[in-house]
Amino acid sequence: MSEKLGWELVWQDEFDKEYLDKWQHQVGRGEGYGLPAGWGNDELQCYTARPENSYVTEGKLIIQAQKEDYNGANYTSARLRTINKGDWLYGRFEIRAKSQKDKASDLPFGCCQQKGERRYLEKDTMELGLRAEKLILLN
Repeated sequence: MSEKLGWELVWQDEFDKEYLDKWQHQVGRGEGYGLPAGWGNDELQCYTARPENSYVTEGKLIIQAQKEDYNGANYTSARLRTINKGDWLYGRFEIRAKSQKDKASDLPFGCCQQKGERRYLEKDTMELGLRAEKLILLN
C-alpha cells in the first residue's frame, strides 16, 4: 500500500532467520556508551544479548524483560539497533508488533535515535515483552 503512495521500500526485516543479522545489541547500563547508569534517563534495566532477553522464533523477534538482579540492575531486557546495518536520515517506518495483553498499552518502540548525522532504529522494552513480526523502512 505504501508503495502506491510514492514510498520506495529500502529496507525490511521479516525475521525469517534464527538470528539477527540486521541488528546489533547494545549491552549494559549505558556507561559503555558515554552515558550515566540508566542510559541517561534512569532506566532500571540492564540490557543484554542473552537469549533470555531477545531471540527470533517462527518469524518473530521476541524481546522479553526479566525481573532479576543483574549487573547492578533489578531487571534485564534487550536493546537493539540497526546502526551500520541500516542508517537513514529520512523515511517512514512501519512495524507490525504486539505486546502482552496484561501489560501496559504503549508499545516500547523508539525510532530515529541520533548521534550527529547518524540516526538508528531502536527497540526498547522493560515492562512488557514485544513480538515484532515485520519491520520495514520506506524512503
